[in-house]
Amino acid sequence: MAGAAILIVLAVALRIGGIILDCKICSVFGLARSAIYLFLITAWAVLLARRIIQKQLCLYLLGIAGSMLLWFGLRTIKYFFVPFGADPALSRFLWYAYYIPMLTIPVQSLFAALALRKPEHYQPSGWIQLAWLVTAGLALLVLTNDFHQLVFSFSEPYPAWSDKSYSYEKLYWVVICWMAVCSAIALGIMICKCSIPQKKTFLWLPMIPMALMGIYGSLCVVMWELVKPFAGDITAVYCVLIGMTFESCIQCGLIQSNTRYAQLFEISTIAAQITDRNLHLIYASENAGDFDQESLAQAKEEPVILEEGIRLCAAQIFGGFVFWQEDISRLMDLIDELKGTREELRSYNGLLEEENKQKRRRRQLEEQKRLFEAVERPVRLHLDLLASYVQRLEQAQHEEISQILGWMTIIGAYIKRRTNLVMLGEGVRMLPAEELCFCLQESLSNLQHNRISCGLQFQLNGVLPLELVETFFDFYEACVECSLETITDLVVLVGEDDQDWKLTLLLSGADDLSRLVQRFQSASICWQEGMSRCILKVSKKADTVDKGDLNDDQMVFKTDQPLVD
Repeated sequence: MAGAAILIVLAVALRIGGIILDCKICSVFGLARSAIYLFLITAWAVLLARRIIQKQLCLYLLGIAGSMLLWFGLRTIKYFFVPFGADPALSRFLWYAYYIPMLTIPVQSLFAALALRKPEHYQPSGWIQLAWLVTAGLALLVLTNDFHQLVFSFSEPYPAWSDKSYSYEKLYWVVICWMAVCSAIALGIMICKCSIPQKKTFLWLPMIPMALMGIYGSLCVVMWELVKPFAGDITAVYCVLIGMTFESCIQCGLIQSNTRYAQLFEISTIAAQITDRNLHLIYASENAGDFDQESLAQAKEEPVILEEGIRLCAAQIFGGFVFWQEDISRLMDLIDELKGTREELRSYNGLLEEENKQKRRRRQLEEQKRLFEAVERPVRLHLDLLASYVQRLEQAQHEEISQILGWMTIIGAYIKRRTNLVMLGEGVRMLPAEELCFCLQESLSNLQHNRISCGLQFQLNGVLPLELVETFFDFYEACVECSLETITDLVVLVGEDDQDWKLTLLLSGADDLSRLVQRFQSASICWQEGMSRCILKVSKKADTVDKGDLNDDQMVFKTDQPLVD
């Protein structure tokens, strides 16, 4: 505020100096004055945009500031950049254009006065918006005065018309009356709103520039020659007084703004203080404590716990630091209480953990036992058979050892693969058909090592029921073990048709295999030309079966124990 006052005094001094000195310096002083006023209005507009909270009111005030800038810009161009008489039409149009800001400032002042103390999203009613149409119409009449001369008339011949010699016509007084009406209504609204509710106390500060505008207008009419030397710039005087009016409203609180932060911070309920970079106190709230430099310096690095459960925290801000206090005494009491509870829970958790370990160990043992039983059940008799071969191996002659070992590898391959099927079948109902193929291939490989000619034709794809894979492999092994010591050739055929899955074994040198039918009711045994044909069929139970969805209850066979001697 003090800086603005100094610049205004400087502008007045430049005007008086320009009148006293010659014309060349007067022009320089005039440009300097215009620059000062343009700077002041621009700075005021920037401050308005930063301070005014209510959106609509801020837009109206910025519009007033913009009209002032336009007014001063047109005035500066007319008097300092367009020489008098060089272009009468341009000079005259600039003069007419004065009335655009002169008409818009009162209307915007009216809308700004209406917006005082209104809600954030206040919008004036529709009929008030008609004031803009009237203003636009009057401004258009002034700008087109050359065509009708209803606002100004001239005694000189066209185009030498200028503001040096003219007369006022009827529409001019209409324009003046419109500006006066808008200004008077705006003044009346502001006077009504300048009283504090409940107390009816009148706020005099905004009335001072309003009164000065009235006094100045009266002096210009009756004592112009006296006023002209130091206040003859009507544009500057009215713009300054209008700005002072609204600035007074801001300072007295009639217009809400983002100011008085120091007072707000002081009366706030938070316990905080603001320092500069050297930790010198700048602002402090009423509840802020008194801390030494050492405590503040420590709080800059990390929060400091003081006496009585007070924690001092800090954060860096522009130009310094902010320190605030937090009462954590209740929190510290809770922490102490939780520490005791934690010790109790720690001992209790130790007991629970040991109990859980025992439960996990028991579950592991039970699972191991279950898996062992699941693995041991289908191969129990084969293990017995393997044990019998071990006993024969101990009593065998040298030439029989190699043959018995070969038979043991065949039994061992079955036990390995059958156990693998049990493990793969944990938690599933289907297995890939390749698993059955792998089982048969490994067993046939061991048979070939024992000088038995073998062949395999495997024609199944996709997935098969787990029980089907186990049954086919058990049936195969039963056929092999029944003739293990006499068999010379073996061919295995695995395939399917629309109704059945089928496993076929062709054996040469096999013993009587009729016993298999007792164990596998779906099996069929026949002899032809010294060759045994063993067939096991499993019905799909339907013309079309989705093998991936095949359930156990769709099988038409039961799994039997392996047939061994």
